[in-house]
Amino acid sequence: MVAPCGMNCRICLGHLREKNVCHGCWGDNDNKPYHCVACAIKNCDYLEKTESKFCYDCEVFPCKRLKQLDKRYRTKYNMSMIENLENIKKLGLVQFEKNEHVRWLCKNCGGIICVHRKVCLACQKIEIRHARLSEKEKVYRWLCKSGTTSMHMGSPDYPESPVPDWNQFNEDFKNFYFLESGQKMGSVMIIEKNNEEIGCLCYACFHLRQGSAELDIWLKSKTNCGHGYGTTALKQLLEYLINEKGITNFIIRPSEKNLRAIKSYEKAGFKRVKDKTETIKRFLSEEYIDEYGDGDYGFDNTAVLTYERH
Repeated sequence: MVAPCGMNCRICLGHLREKNVCHGCWGDNDNKPYHCVACAIKNCDYLEKTESKFCYDCEVFPCKRLKQLDKRYRTKYNMSMIENLENIKKLGLVQFEKNEHVRWLCKNCGGIICVHRKVCLACQKIEIRHARLSEKEKVYRWLCKSGTTSMHMGSPDYPESPVPDWNQFNEDFKNFYFLESGQKMGSVMIIEKNNEEIGCLCYACFHLRQGSAELDIWLKSKTNCGHGYGTTALKQLLEYLINEKGITNFIIRPSEKNLRAIKSYEKAGFKRVKDKTETIKRFLSEEYIDEYGDGDYGFDNTAVLTYERH
């Protein structure tokens, strides 16, 4: 994902946008702007003669075209192509990419800051709100009948957590989750990005000790995954519950196999616990341990992560 000129394609707007995603200079030409396909540097005869296929290896490095490109990026975006190339030559491509990941990492959500917009696109206008009772059927579809359902429940990957039908969903998500009067016990919340609904969060307190909440999250489409939206929304929910509800202890319990979800929760500040039994006893009210102690995937298959604000 690093172009011959030294451009890190991972931080390019063309790669980070939601639609018509460009797969980088070395990727296929689908969704690639014409000026990138016809790029004079990528198609340079001198470059073809190099072993590394990077401009630093060229006999005329840095050429006039590269100097012009470098000046534009230094002036507009505070990034130097020539400096990137010198670092690749000095450090090697692997170390360069590691350094770039740290440099452009969004500290808020763990996404990537766009060099052209100078912001993390994943963090733009993510908002959360309480779901209404009239939205219950929609929430059910997103959880149990969407393209993301198989990513966290049901066969073939999660047979231990079958996909609930409408009746079972109503049993699990009673109406209080959708009513203002039930917010002390728990609530489903809608995630919106630029006013478009993209998924749900849920917090539940009724089965836990005072000052604690169990969280869950699901997005309605795979196109919304992998951009940091869920991590950003989860952070917003934590701050909301801390500041508005006085809750300071949080637990979340995905499948041990769902490494993508675990990584996202860790980016939001959650930490995996070593002693699951002790943690569950500390969080759950005694009368609910038998019913909810094993989690959705069974005790052995359920990972336990906590976030505690002291």
